[in-house]
Amino acid sequence: MTTAALSLAGYRRRALRPDLIRSDSGPLAPVALDAPLRQLHAYWRSLAGPGDLPQRCHVEPFEIRDLLRDILLLQAVEDGADFEFRIAGDRIETVAGRSIRGARLGDLAGSAPGRERVLRDYRAVLETGEPHYRRDRMSAIGGQLPYRRLLLPLYAGGTLTHIMGAMLFEGA
Repeated sequence: MTTAALSLAGYRRRALRPDLIRSDSGPLAPVALDAPLRQLHAYWRSLAGPGDLPQRCHVEPFEIRDLLRDILLLQAVEDGADFEFRIAGDRIETVAGRSIRGARLGDLAGSAPGRERVLRDYRAVLETGEPHYRRDRMSAIGGQLPYRRLLLPLYAGGTLTHIMGAMLFEGA
């Protein structure tokens, strides 16, 4: 399954509201997010002009150093069929139990139904150009680990190709 990546011109024509965040329970305003996710969303919005989305090349990790332990950056591969981790914070790697830089999301996302749901969330970010929030549980050593995740689209070369985000784990 591949995704139809949204071009920058296509995004501008759609006049979406990047200040609203998609979630499974409906749109959220950034103020509804946990403080670190709200901080990441504000940083992401600061990278783009009105009506635009940020470019991957504008992301400067030192500007969000307080969030680096929880950050992820993925790049779409195989025309959006999967995503490769370019950056993963150390808390994310601790939960994964290993370094995941260069790993494919589909290889890490668990069983088939869960894997498809996770990949569907990431693909939707590239297809719509809209942020996505999920509060859920994931399998981890010792059982199910609750998490909150924010995914934010980034352009590179005029097409949505990257996703920046953060995952906050409860009890990790």
